[in-house]
Amino acid sequence: MPVSAKSIRAVERAIDVLNVLRSHGGTAGVSEISRELGLSKSTVHRILVALMNKGVVSQGGSNSQYSLGYRLFDLAFATSKPWDFISCAMPYLEELRDKLNETVALALRVGQRYSYVAQAVSAHDMPVTTVLGRYYPLHWGSTGKAMLSFVSDEELQEYISSAPLVVATRWTISDPDVLLAEVRQIRRLGYSVSFSENVEGVGAVACAIRDRRGIAYGGVTIVGPESRVRNLDLQAVGEAVAETAHKIQVSCQVVGGAALLTT
Repeated sequence: MPVSAKSIRAVERAIDVLNVLRSHGGTAGVSEISRELGLSKSTVHRILVALMNKGVVSQGGSNSQYSLGYRLFDLAFATSKPWDFISCAMPYLEELRDKLNETVALALRVGQRYSYVAQAVSAHDMPVTTVLGRYYPLHWGSTGKAMLSFVSDEELQEYISSAPLVVATRWTISDPDVLLAEVRQIRRLGYSVSFSENVEGVGAVACAIRDRRGIAYGGVTIVGPESRVRNLDLQAVGEAVAETAHKIQVSCQVVGGAALLTT
């Protein structure tokens, strides 16, 4: 069946909407998109609903903001083999792994979730590894909490109020006040710590990777058995993870959270 001009135009408009979201740092409202593209709000809303149904766009919060969705991560990941960003970051992950003798993982934020995209596995007799490609809510474990610490207070409140804080284990933070206090602590320390919050029996220390605007688009995390991680000098580990995150931040800049290197 021939593709109609109307169908082609619908695709073009959908791409225009995604480009507006990208230009606004990954998040925008219907009014902003409508104004920028010269489309009616009802048309923009229909496009956003269609994109949400495919996971390309997500919505959260009381102010009807829309964000780039998790499916874009899958599409971006498929565009290059090997992926430039991972290739750039891996030497730093391996350097930290060798220093601490624990697995070091690299994660990217996708909307209100994050996913591990690479790891340097420890040579320890009992290494802990991450599951690549699985999506986790931002309040699950040290990785997501580190990213949450570099969002605005408004966006943080929006995340907390958009839906109940679901849990992975009995140790996952589900109380909004506790999460807010934890984020304030992470902002003060510069790194995040968790024990059994994402997976029982696993400890982790993480630091966010930020773009040129200071917004977190990813994170570096060391993971190991909880008993081993608890015996580490957490401040020294946190500082080492923060140093690695900074190296990746400087050497492997990413624009707007997209999985692309800048030139």
